[in-house]
Amino acid sequence: MRSCEIRDLLAECRRHTGTTFSREHPHPAFVLEPFASTLIEMSGSEDTHGLDEQPARPRGTGRYRAALGLDPTGRVYWITPELHVSEEGLVLRIGRHASCDFVLQHDKISRQHAVIRRVGTAMGGVWLVDDLGSMNGTTVNGRRVEGRTQAIADGDVVSFGSIVTMRPFFTPGIFFRVLQDHIDATT
Repeated sequence: MRSCEIRDLLAECRRHTGTTFSREHPHPAFVLEPFASTLIEMSGSEDTHGLDEQPARPRGTGRYRAALGLDPTGRVYWITPELHVSEEGLVLRIGRHASCDFVLQHDKISRQHAVIRRVGTAMGGVWLVDDLGSMNGTTVNGRRVEGRTQAIADGDVVSFGSIVTMRPFFTPGIFFRVLQDHIDATT
């Protein structure tokens, strides 16, 4: 799974148009924002991103947090087609266990914490998150996912164990606009 830091992607966006960006990055992306003492590893990848520094946490709902833009120290993971496609569609496992696709080493993350999956075709599919009975829960835009499947969309704020935040971007054009908005707000 390819990955890069948000700050590198922001530099790239300054040089490209939305069309060029979408052509170079056609796959869905997940942005992981750093919190204290969290180590993120990608299964089968040499890439490990230590998240040692804790940024100031804005108060309020996930929508307020999303409006603040992306943390430049966050990391983007590109979800490419060769990942865990089964009869159920594309499946990404999140948890502390080494068999997970996103290995999150923190005591608030369960061994098998949650699953994100795409059901249906690439163009007509729906993305879903399931909490797997984790002790510290999973939320989407501040609302806890309990005993049910929750649909997720571009830019939603998905939190695992109240310690790791993931923002999915399934549409390259929307992700490019969010990056451009961040650039405009910080220049």
